[in-house]
Amino acid sequence: MGLKSIKKGMVILYNNEPCVILSAEFVRMQQRKPTLKTQLKNLITEKIIPKTFLPAEVDSIEEADIEKKEFDFIYKTREEACFSSQGEKICLLIKDLGEQINYLKKGISTNVVLFKGKPVSVELPVKISFKVTEAQNAVKGNTVSGGIKSVKLETGIFVSAPMFIKEGDNIIINTETGEYDSKD
Repeated sequence: MGLKSIKKGMVILYNNEPCVILSAEFVRMQQRKPTLKTQLKNLITEKIIPKTFLPAEVDSIEEADIEKKEFDFIYKTREEACFSSQGEKICLLIKDLGEQINYLKKGISTNVVLFKGKPVSVELPVKISFKVTEAQNAVKGNTVSGGIKSVKLETGIFVSAPMFIKEGDNIIINTETGEYDSKD
């Protein structure tokens, strides 16, 4: 595998753990060997790791043997979130899901990433529709702050939304940024 064959989005083994390449930049400075500057995201710990690969190291890079399966979220307990697909049920610890737990609602379809047959992470859809359970009433003339207010979603998290959003409305949230996208 050459330096130029490593691309953004690939999943490789780094320190025997699966990591996705978030960015990969080929760098060649005068009278120096070319290098590959990357940002890796560990799929197990969710940590971002900056790593510069030299040409000699590239040959030892292996693609991780991961598998993605579609699962539906069914429920969560205090410690874990459980998913189901065609009679198969798997559970992941809530602490391993991080912020993603805030966007899981019953019946939502996700991709569970499996490494050596064990679930390591969950890929959510980029945009998900949620019902607003609490919203302050818009007050005429209260737009000094740009017409934004905080609303509570059915999963219990608060997000910033425009003033025209009312309790009972369905809104679409970008799960990557955690921000309001549009009204459903």
